[in-house]
Amino acid sequence: MSNFPFVGVESDYGYNTINELPNPKEMKISYDSGEVILDDTGNIAIVEGLEAIKIWCYLAIKTQRFNHNQIFSSDYGSEHRKLIGWEYSKELTETEAYRYIKDCLMANPYINDIRNMGVNRKADKLYINIEIDTKYGNEKIEGVI
Repeated sequence: MSNFPFVGVESDYGYNTINELPNPKEMKISYDSGEVILDDTGNIAIVEGLEAIKIWCYLAIKTQRFNHNQIFSSDYGSEHRKLIGWEYSKELTETEAYRYIKDCLMANPYINDIRNMGVNRKADKLYINIEIDTKYGNEKIEGVI
């Protein structure tokens, strides 16, 4: 008990000191079209665990950072589009693309680490090949950005 009646003791406030994250859930999407997939009953299909984190990564990389501040926090999205239209060296472009993607994905509290398996620029496309490390396991993410 505090000496001041209007100031409580910290234990009185009932803070949740457990830092356990809930099981991640996400809408199931098609990686080819980006469309939401419905289940047999016509409802949006929900995935959990590692697949949900993989979908979150896909959507975060596809979202341009700072353009949707009314919907997302400033931590969500990727800045790799800054590389479009500039004539940087191949090495600089690949390094910066990896840095932007790592910065984008590390905003997710479920992701422990990102491993660069290869970011390659061929003509006007960037091919990414990374591995995410989560408490649910590791998952490779490959694609063109």
